[in-house]
Amino acid sequence: MKKAIVTVALALGLSACGAAPELTNADVDRMGQDKALALLDCQMGKVVEDKGMEAGQKHVEEAYIAAIEEDGDTVQVKLWEEGYTCEEDSYTP
Repeated sequence: MKKAIVTVALALGLSACGAAPELTNADVDRMGQDKALALLDCQMGKVVEDKGMEAGQKHVEEAYIAAIEEDGDTVQVKLWEEGYTCEEDSYTP
């Protein structure tokens, strides 16, 4: 119980500071396919906006490969860790 309270307080504190809360593989799994794909679409839009179409697509492909081969993370988690975050209402189908 104490750990849950600390986790919620930390998440609220980070949100108040403008930092995005952590995204985990378990979070992506709980989203279901439609919401997870909508999150990826949102993130891809931000990557393309940041890097341009060709470089953005290449970056997402590289993040996908790295997520699978190196980390065992989902590409959504990998991109989130790089700062490509989205508000939940922007990827809720």
